[in-house]
Amino acid sequence: QAEDEKVKSSGTRAILYGKQEIDLNQVEQLIEEAQTRAVADCLQAISRELQSGQLVLAEAVSQLEARFLSLPSSSDGRNGLDCLANDSPHGGYSFPRRFEIAAAVNRLRSLKTV
Repeated sequence: QAEDEKVKSSGTRAILYGKQEIDLNQVEQLIEEAQTRAVADCLQAISRELQSGQLVLAEAVSQLEARFLSLPSSSDGRNGLDCLANDSPHGGYSFPRRFEIAAAVNRLRSLKTV
């Protein structure tokens, strides 16, 4: 998927990724919209990592999770979930676990694997 796909969360039960709706009704662990919003932006971040061709999906998720838990870096000063924000931090995220991120990736019908 292209990294410039627009993503939008809809409550706790759906993510609109480009023109595709990802149904998260069966992902009971998502309990607040801020988690779903973070998962949606994780999909975009993972897409950017995978397009570089240097990482596989599991590595991209692990690397993203490590950034969530890291201290601010000297390059951009952002840490935690702020690394998902394209511009300035906005505080509208809640920590998603790798399982919720993986559940969204698994439901992404347009995903192509090699």
